[in-house]
Amino acid sequence: MSAHRELAQKHLPWNFGCHFWEGVLSVAGYTVFGVFTVLPGLLHEIVVRAPALEPYENRLVTALPICFWSISPMVGFFFTGYYESLKERLHLLVKWGVVGYLPFAAIAIGMAFISKLGYVGYLVLLYVSLIVHALINGFKWPLWLDLIGRQIPARRRGRLFGGRDALGNLIGIGVIAALPFLGRHLGFPYNYAVLYGIVVVLIYAGLWVFARLREIPYADHEIRPRPPMISQIKGILSVLKEDKAYRNLMIATLTTNLCMICTLSLYQVKATRMFDLSGLALVRFVSGFTIANTLGYMVGMPLLGLVADRWGYKRVIYSTHAVLFATLILVLWGTAAWFFLLASLLAGITRAGRVLATINFQLEFAPETRRPTYVALAALFGFPIIFVPLVGGWIADRWGYDPVFLSSGLFIIVGMAMFAAFVREPRNEPGSAV
Repeated sequence: MSAHRELAQKHLPWNFGCHFWEGVLSVAGYTVFGVFTVLPGLLHEIVVRAPALEPYENRLVTALPICFWSISPMVGFFFTGYYESLKERLHLLVKWGVVGYLPFAAIAIGMAFISKLGYVGYLVLLYVSLIVHALINGFKWPLWLDLIGRQIPARRRGRLFGGRDALGNLIGIGVIAALPFLGRHLGFPYNYAVLYGIVVVLIYAGLWVFARLREIPYADHEIRPRPPMISQIKGILSVLKEDKAYRNLMIATLTTNLCMICTLSLYQVKATRMFDLSGLALVRFVSGFTIANTLGYMVGMPLLGLVADRWGYKRVIYSTHAVLFATLILVLWGTAAWFFLLASLLAGITRAGRVLATINFQLEFAPETRRPTYVALAALFGFPIIFVPLVGGWIADRWGYDPVFLSSGLFIIVGMAMFAAFVREPRNEPGSAV
């Protein structure tokens, strides 16, 4: 057994616990923040008060995930050579984490002073804050994945992500359930200001736990010299030629990700318009919609995590997108609120499967010393998909929701056919160590 694996085994209980509890707190924070659920409800509140924004509502809510991730994949792509030349990486992650979470504080404080900022001014603050967070998160993402891959064995990662996300979402549900109470006693905008203040506390508490990890430094022979930028990009792209299996995974994943032309936020906006919701009725629906989605995610994560640990990620991908297809049918023909609540629940299961596969499947293809390179290449392939939801929002504003939902279903069918035909499961190969 290598020195790295001996250290990883020695520190596994401690590091598993740190990753677990950091995940619980950060997942709870992101659940309460609700890019696809709570924020669209907040934007609808603003649109009701500023009718001039109404024709752009679908584009505003589908721009939220774009700003939340923005150009973050490309940040990781360009810094890959820097990552692979570092002997220790944890301290850098913690420093950038402190800075990267400050935009959430700005969003919370700005909400409390929205009357002074104005609705358009607050939207500018919101989107700029999300972009800043996305840029810093893009820098951190490959390093964070590298720590997971180095410290936690492949057959433990499904349980790690499943368990931490289930508990984190349970905490998030508890906070979201208080939103109608805040709406009655504080009203807009202070209910959302308090809610996002709780987000800031949760994510910084998670960062403090993360800083307690016991890092396993790279040995000198494991560190790659830092190449010039042009050579670095050529080295990353060379993986496409050298590793056919990974190339097939990237192409199939890119095709499947086109189904994100329809986001969960469009489900919610369709429902709020169909049922003409506003005020406390809207807050109650947003709370129920978020809780349903979170419950689905909370149940889906551990169940699909066990499936992934035992049978691999291809089966997770198949089952996930079958559920997503059923969700699209519900929102296409739903005529009552419970259709959309059920769709939100199923979408939570879908989100769980997509998160598990996106984070973990690529790690099973990547050689240990080139893991950041493989993660960066995945980011490059994922970058065009960032803007797909905005296309869906534009179509919904111009022609309605049905074309968006039908297009998403078509991309699911094509993507699953490509996974079946071209993508293999690395752990099933003789001599696999995962």
